[in-house]
Amino acid sequence: MRAFIKAIFSSLCFSFFILHFSFSQENDAGLWLTASVEKKLNKDFKVALTEEFRFKENYSQLGTYFTDVSLQYKISKSFNASFNYRFIKKLQPDLTYQTRNRFYLDIAYRYKAHKWNFILRTRLQDQLKAISIEEQYSEPEYYWRNKLSVKYSVKKFTPYITGEIFYPLNNPKGNEIDEWRWSIGSDYDLNKKNTIGGYFLIDKEIHVNNPLTSFIIGLEYGYVF
Repeated sequence: MRAFIKAIFSSLCFSFFILHFSFSQENDAGLWLTASVEKKLNKDFKVALTEEFRFKENYSQLGTYFTDVSLQYKISKSFNASFNYRFIKKLQPDLTYQTRNRFYLDIAYRYKAHKWNFILRTRLQDQLKAISIEEQYSEPEYYWRNKLSVKYSVKKFTPYITGEIFYPLNNPKGNEIDEWRWSIGSDYDLNKKNTIGGYFLIDKEIHVNNPLTSFIIGLEYGYVF
């Protein structure tokens, strides 16, 4: 398991170093608004419900909105897993919203040192289009995503920085990293149950036609009970 974790960590660091020197042809500014509710069932299981709205075209257009449901399981002090379903509505060129169904499995490893938290999360993702009779069948999109987060806790604040890479598993043109993200932000605990947060995120497409770089402001609210 340690070798597996080191391999993911090394690939993340190497990929971000290389991808730093690639440049996109198109830019956009976006706003992501997120609200979540989390309920602890027992010492090992908890469930969460998340709603998110993602605006694009310089904040002027709602590009995507979704509902995400997850069941999380604490494997050990350092490892946890979650099984997730996401119901997505995505804006199309004709200004209608098309449905996507996403299923994914997360496994995360956490290492804590004093006020520092290092979290390495790997995700296997399957996304399907909901098509009508008139539409042609399209193959599901499979992705392997790896994300590294570094957090520091100070009083009620938890500033953090994250980096993530997207690797397709069934691209007919060949599988290679086609997207990366990094973000910097902070969470703030209003009290034991309520948390707010904000972040700045860069989402960059690579190895695709007309790659897009999005500069995103995110605002979050979380409630735990």
